[in-house]
Amino acid sequence: MTTPTGLIRIVTRLSDLVVASVVTAWTVLWAATRRSSDRSGSVELVVLDTSYSWKQIEERELHFAITARECEGLFDSVTSVHPLVGADEEIDVDSAVSEHHLGDQHRFVEVSVSGGRPERGVTLSSIAQSQRTLLGILREAAAGGGVRIVRVGDPYYLGLLGWWLARLANCPLVVRVNANHDLLYEIGGHLAYPRLIRSRRLETMLAGFVLSRANLVLAPSEDNCAFAVNNGARNDLVHLSPYGSLLHPVHFGDPADRPSIRPELGIGGRPLIASVTRLEPAKRVEDLVKVLKVVVDEIPDAVCVIAGDGSLRSSLQGAARAAGIDDNLLLVGNRPQRWLASLLADADVVLFPLAGRALVEATLSGSPLVVYDLEWHHEALEDQVSGFLVEPGDTIRMARVAIDLIRYPEKAVPIAAAARQAAIRRFDRSELIARERHLMKGLLKSGSMSPRVGNGDMGSGEQQETSHL
Repeated sequence: MTTPTGLIRIVTRLSDLVVASVVTAWTVLWAATRRSSDRSGSVELVVLDTSYSWKQIEERELHFAITARECEGLFDSVTSVHPLVGADEEIDVDSAVSEHHLGDQHRFVEVSVSGGRPERGVTLSSIAQSQRTLLGILREAAAGGGVRIVRVGDPYYLGLLGWWLARLANCPLVVRVNANHDLLYEIGGHLAYPRLIRSRRLETMLAGFVLSRANLVLAPSEDNCAFAVNNGARNDLVHLSPYGSLLHPVHFGDPADRPSIRPELGIGGRPLIASVTRLEPAKRVEDLVKVLKVVVDEIPDAVCVIAGDGSLRSSLQGAARAAGIDDNLLLVGNRPQRWLASLLADADVVLFPLAGRALVEATLSGSPLVVYDLEWHHEALEDQVSGFLVEPGDTIRMARVAIDLIRYPEKAVPIAAAARQAAIRRFDRSELIARERHLMKGLLKSGSMSPRVGNGDMGSGEQQETSHL
């Protein structure tokens, strides 16, 4: 028998579903009937990205990752839009739309999926309404006539939004591939938007639809380039664009000049293992607890400091308690870039099951790295020359290598030095920004969208022949 409380809950959910359906249907109809506007004299870049909220940018000193988007003054203005603030982490804003500025050129817009009411939580109807608001913002940007390029941070939901905006503004679409999502699904069943796009088939269809219509695809590694091509991007339109342009300059500074974080953490001279990662299943961060257990069995005073946060924080702490190593694990949350640079330089060894930009930062730290031979890691490190690659999931091997480096630090010196020198050569920030500027300038010269607008079949993913939640 359904209780009154249960009945109210059912009615509330049904009402939410109905409202969300109506808003979504109206939004789709509204979006499908918008027309492009005439060009103005300004040159504007619009970036759709969900990597960081404004609060995270401020807390972690990530401003360089935003300002690099202007490509050394190529664009008169850059509007960065986060369309799903509040969807993934306990970070929301108190208004439906918030706006921030970095100097005169950069505007950062956040759209809250709770409608600016985080105390009420996220519902289907609030998500639908927030995206209706988002499309209005994007339409207004296109109506100004200054949007020359649209850039998105993934080929899925952001890709679909970017494709619509690019058509509206009659300008090229640039897709930045942020991971090998095929591999992430293969090894752990992880979807790009598990709460928003719950079907792997739909996810694959979206990737094929967007990547086959992109005018330029940027990827941080050869592995990610291959992912783009395998999902419909034309090979000659895919370009390697490593993480270097997104790095805070502090990581390129001499590790010996970085202040120690050991006194702050109260760990003194204890052997220090470090990692910088999101505490999420896709990063395989649970393996670090297993590695730490093996290390502590032989080096009882070893401590592992993990910087970053996410949904697995409580379970990691529980696993450490169960293994009797809770005093050896420090989860310090998200930290600013200067603090992270000091942590990495302080470490006796740095571990990564799976990493992106943080791996580059670690190679510049002067500390030795032990990583899984997964995704693009072998591109950044040469086994036993500039780091150590172990089989994915082999926590015993990762622990044994870490123990060896802690006990015999002289072995780590030439390997860590080789990693830093290789990273300085490969990830030179000014060179990478100049490379991206060159690619973007080529798109601006084209003046409008490529003829490659596809045949409307989201399921084919076939490459077109043309005149590269």
